[in-house]
Amino acid sequence: MAKTKRSVSYKQATVRLSREQSDEIDKASRQLGISTAEVIRLALDDNLRQRKVVEIPSKLKAELLPQIMSLTASIASLRKMYQATGNNINQIARAANRNQFYQDQQVQANLQAAETSARAATDAVDKLAKEVTKLWEQLV
Repeated sequence: MAKTKRSVSYKQATVRLSREQSDEIDKASRQLGISTAEVIRLALDDNLRQRKVVEIPSKLKAELLPQIMSLTASIASLRKMYQATGNNINQIARAANRNQFYQDQQVQANLQAAETSARAATDAVDKLAKEVTKLWEQLV
């Protein structure tokens, strides 16, 4: 009986890894005695099996996509605004230091409060960005 050949199609993918990720893959490759490519394939297969994939109807995707795009644009706008606010706070602090106004406790307290608010807002925007990223991943 003649053996039939199965044709397997592969697609090459290029990814950037941190030094830690690369070292971990190399270590697993040596310990398991398999290629680094095989380690990556096994890790990917395992990760995809553990991930719960929910199929979203195309009509719902079409409705959600513009909203998610709008959220993404809003996040980018907020980040730009907070960066500008941070720059303004730094300029005020430099001017206050230059003119010795920073010694005034009220000025110091106001700058500290502004910095705290800006950090909290940045953290909130980052958290929102992570949630929007999750939505994007579900739609793709």
